[in-house]
Amino acid sequence: LRLVPQEAWTEILKHAKCEILSAVNSNAVVIPSKDKEKTINSKGVTAYLLSESSLFVTDNSVVLKTCGRTTPLLALEPILDLAVPNWRKKDPE
Repeated sequence: LRLVPQEAWTEILKHAKCEILSAVNSNAVVIPSKDKEKTINSKGVTAYLLSESSLFVTDNSVVLKTCGRTTPLLALEPILDLAVPNWRKKDPE
């Protein structure tokens, strides 16, 4: 999801009635733990400061934190269209 261009997020966020004010990207990090067999891997995050909220995007998750007059649920279907293109075609079981 971090490969999605900012312009696409801008269009999606119009549904939530907010806009991107700025963006910050973090780099991938590998942190060794005290247990030498384990490490903590982070592939990074892109954080967007929005007009009345915040959007955090990792490789496989999206967090849209909103407040004020935003309508985050109206952005849900466009986000699903982006992340899971065939979600509408799946039959409920």
